[in-house]
Amino acid sequence: MITYTSSDFDPICEGDERPMNAVQVTNGALSMSIGETRINLIAGEIAQPLIRPTKDDLKSGIPVVIRVSGKEFCPVQELRHQIEVNPKPTIDLVEQNISECTPYEFKPQVTTSEYIRDWSSVDVTWNIEPLGEVLQGLRPNLTINTAGTYSISVSAHTDLGCSYENQWTSTLKVRETPVAQFTADPKSTVSVRNAVVQFYNQTESNVPVTYHWDFGTGKSEDVSSSVSPAFDFELDTGVYLTTLTVTADNGCEDVAYHTIRVLPDIQIFIPTAFSPNNRDNQVNNALQIRGNNVASFHVEIFNRWGQKVYISDDIDEEWDGKSSGKFCESGIFAYYITAVSKSGAAYEFKGTLHLVR
Repeated sequence: MITYTSSDFDPICEGDERPMNAVQVTNGALSMSIGETRINLIAGEIAQPLIRPTKDDLKSGIPVVIRVSGKEFCPVQELRHQIEVNPKPTIDLVEQNISECTPYEFKPQVTTSEYIRDWSSVDVTWNIEPLGEVLQGLRPNLTINTAGTYSISVSAHTDLGCSYENQWTSTLKVRETPVAQFTADPKSTVSVRNAVVQFYNQTESNVPVTYHWDFGTGKSEDVSSSVSPAFDFELDTGVYLTTLTVTADNGCEDVAYHTIRVLPDIQIFIPTAFSPNNRDNQVNNALQIRGNNVASFHVEIFNRWGQKVYISDDIDEEWDGKSSGKFCESGIFAYYITAVSKSGAAYEFKGTLHLVR
């Protein structure tokens, strides 16, 4: 007679081992097959079969066949059973021996057991030492801002009772990245006649670094490796993006940017027309002349007969379209402006504007 407890045929996890109850033959003979393992016993012999599932058993399980024959090898009794094999939640890093710069985004790329389709029911825990960080989930996310060498371990547990652990010692090396930063004087705007900008390097780094400045002119010679260079943007007006690239001797780098606007030595903005109708809701009730980088200013306006109708030395003053307290008639008026820039250069501006009633 064959007797086994039901626990002998309970599901087992891939890669685990589990002994069955010991078998002793007192009369007759016993043959047993557990997967590819064969056991044959005769009277007086004893054995304790060991279940060792492999990956090949994951699909169909482990077949168990036990045949017992009595004295004189008859009658024959046979027992058949199938032991289910559950997959282990194996996890492996695709990339090992990682070397990156701070800040490093730890987003592990992994290979997993092909027999587990749904990982939502698998409890996965990552440990990063010596940070002491514990992360949950198959593909967690952690920003590492501190340079150092780190070991990574992972453990996983399924709801079917299968577990897996893996560890990669000193597998992650995070190198320090310098923090590139600088200021400029003047801060952002210069005149083309006085276009020298002094840059002040304020980079932070605990490792040796080199500097590469690009002043944004598009010319290969307009670069510098100085710590805090000065540069003259006298070539032309425009907007120049100055770039500081800081490279550490460990290969990590950072980049900082700053925009410099190079304006004409002087700018005078004169409307082509205005309409002094003495209406408060009109945005062009008065002639408004505006300028940039103006040290001194003088304007004279003449009517069509060459008579001077307005004069001022204040660029912020507005002309209301009156001469000697009376509104001028509609028509074309000529203006003549002299101005001195803050660099000391003198300029003249001539033209016409339209007074509309």
